[in-house]
Formats: sequence, structure tokens, C-alpha cells
Amino acid sequence: MENAFHLIPSSKRDWNVVHNLQAASAEQIIALADDLLPWLQDMNWPIADYVQAVLVPHVEAISDNIVRILNESDDDVWKSWLLSVLVAEIPVAQLSCSMQEALRRIVEHPTAGEQEYVVDAARFVLELDE
Repeated sequence: MENAFHLIPSSKRDWNVVHNLQAASAEQIIALADDLLPWLQDMNWPIADYVQAVLVPHVEAISDNIVRILNESDDDVWKSWLLSVLVAEIPVAQLSCSMQEALRRIVEHPTAGEQEYVVDAARFVLELDE
């Protein structure tokens, strides 16, 4: 993607990119999801809230990217953040089948790290519509 580097943060305080992201098209945000999701590994980072804000409207479109992280990453704190600040913003009925399956797997058969950091967030998302 041409000029994609102007939409991918290079540091936790890359305010120029934040400004560019806020003006980016949906197609650009979705195409760069794998480059943007790592900036939600710690929501205490200065730009994390801004990256989250541009991703939330596209959670359904980037659900495969999120599911891949939920199923493959060992970073359980990151998983918890993704569930809390992105996935919880979408009604369960609108989540993809693969996302719902990943959430159920975490609740029913968590890894040791998921048990400590992720199960409660997954359970919360699943119970939002109840």
C-alpha cells in the first residue's frame, strides 16, 4: 500500500501518525490491521487510545486478525486488552462465528495464562447480550 508507513506508528508517541490515522479511509485501516493491533498490547501507551478509536468501527472487518491473535499469541495481556477495548464494543450477535468460537474456547479450555488474564474478559464479552 502506497504511503502505508504514514499510517503505522513508529513509537508510542507518534502523534503525526495518529493524526493521519484519524483521516484514513476504512479500507486503509482494515488493510493495516495487522500493523495496528500490536499498538494495543498496552493500553497505557500514549497512542493506544487513538489506535483503538480508529479500529473500533472496523472490528467486524478485522475479526479474523483478532481471532488469529487470540488463538496464536502467547501475550495474554494483549488478548485481554483486545477483548476489553475492541471486541466488547460489538454485540455478540454481530461477532463472527470464528470470534465466538475463540471466546468459547478461552472460557471453556483456557491456557494457564488465559486463565489468569483473559477468561474474565472473554466471559464478559459473551455475556453482554444476556
